[in-house]
Amino acid sequence: MHRISLRGPWTITHSELLDSQAIPQRLPLPWRNLFGDVGGTAVFCRTFHAPTNLDETEVVRLVLTGYRGAGQVSLNGLELGVLAAEQSTWSAEITDKLRSTNRLRIELAYEPTEPDVPGGLYDVVELQIEQRGEARPSST
Repeated sequence: MHRISLRGPWTITHSELLDSQAIPQRLPLPWRNLFGDVGGTAVFCRTFHAPTNLDETEVVRLVLTGYRGAGQVSLNGLELGVLAAEQSTWSAEITDKLRSTNRLRIELAYEPTEPDVPGGLYDVVELQIEQRGEARPSST
């Protein structure tokens, strides 16, 4: 398996903050580091290029290795799935949805109620390139 971390740059907006402009940022970064104790809905967007030199036996998965909140994920305007509040990881195969340049959008609602619990996209968002036989079922 080959992994490509989508660390940045991300643009992030927050619906509840009146002065919320698109904030360029590298991820992962816990919610409190971005917004303090302000809850609400944030939108995380990132543009990336499709992996090259894939053969027909390989698939590309989008994987969120650690998140807290509820929301949805879309790629190039197509909904990929829902982020359930009771889970912390999510993945979906995106091989057939990739373009040469791609726009990933993650909308996440979170209320920071426990001070020692990370929220938002607190761990790596990555592309995983796997052999077709290794691919896991989608979390969607």
